[in-house]
Amino acid sequence: MKKTTVALTLILLTATLAAAELTMKWWGLTSFRQRYEVTKEFTDISFAGAAPGTLLNRIDNSTTRIGYQFGFTVDIRENISAGLTLRSGLSGNAQVMHQEISNKDGLLPAVQEAFINWQTPYLLVELGKIPQQGNALWDVYTSTLQTDFRQDDPRDGIFNDRLAALNGARFSRSIGPVALRALFHADLVSGNYRKLEDASRDFIRTPDRNVFMLGTTLDIPGLTGNKDNAMGRTLAGMSLDFDYGFPNRAAKPGTNPDSIYADEKLWGATLRQIGDYSTVQVSYAYNWRDSVFTMTYLDLMAQANLGNVVKNMQKDWGDFTLTLRYQTNSEEMEFIPYKGAEAIRTALHLYANKSLWGLDLQPRIIWFNTEIEGFEAKTQTRYELTSTVRF
Repeated sequence: MKKTTVALTLILLTATLAAAELTMKWWGLTSFRQRYEVTKEFTDISFAGAAPGTLLNRIDNSTTRIGYQFGFTVDIRENISAGLTLRSGLSGNAQVMHQEISNKDGLLPAVQEAFINWQTPYLLVELGKIPQQGNALWDVYTSTLQTDFRQDDPRDGIFNDRLAALNGARFSRSIGPVALRALFHADLVSGNYRKLEDASRDFIRTPDRNVFMLGTTLDIPGLTGNKDNAMGRTLAGMSLDFDYGFPNRAAKPGTNPDSIYADEKLWGATLRQIGDYSTVQVSYAYNWRDSVFTMTYLDLMAQANLGNVVKNMQKDWGDFTLTLRYQTNSEEMEFIPYKGAEAIRTALHLYANKSLWGLDLQPRIIWFNTEIEGFEAKTQTRYELTSTVRF
């Protein structure tokens, strides 16, 4: 993967220098965050000497986070463009906005996106490390790009994503109010194959884990046929995303710890309405892996654009929004000795955004809660202030 990324980066830079006339757009941000966090851990059902749910310890932590992101897009030909995005928090074992201020490894630039957009007469083709905005479906499925295992850990960051990017190719075409897409994504792109000549079967190590997706985005007012009628005005700004996956594994059952199941189901949907004064979004995802787990994910978000509200009252608050977000994840295990055990993870976000003299300020409170088999296992409360400069 590193060799591929480096090669693609060099191609992009070479094309940039070689082209006679380029339309290039640069952009970026740098962010500083001060956080105070209280974590409580409770005993579980296997802890000796204490009833489940008994408070075990409390951790108070005050940390400073910093991060940055910058990139460019360039028109190479009339129908071909390319982009490159670098950011902190992706190199080594670091996670986005999760490294200490003294962690130099976490501050090293790493490639987040490196992609080519090819606009053919029939459809748009995107290749490489493709930009992907987070949603419930991909937060569930590709969380391994940020965590050790495919289980949800609801969190939120200034970059507003969990995935970094998608590895593969995406094909899309809009037909009136309907946008169609097909996508190939590989969790890992460094799988290797070894055939044993003296054995009766092949042996596969670190196989690629990939998924094929079919999806659509529907412009709901456009489907009514008349955006100016009463129904069209009521549904203004409303859209529906839906994706269905066809996961595929290179390994045979039993040859790799990640391929011990026989079947998998994966789908997700997002209903969103964006207005002048508010935004409402509901996302749901489902991921079942035979003999491993059944996982569901629900994400509810309501945002009020208070700046626009008071502007309508002949006042000017500038760009000011207030956001309330609730996320919950249910994961039920299907293998012994944890068969039937269920973990519930929830997160409640309350934060504001206000631009003040060119500085984007985001005070925020987040409450996390984890329950296992109905008993409280861990709680976290975060109080933080993020300041971001965009350019």
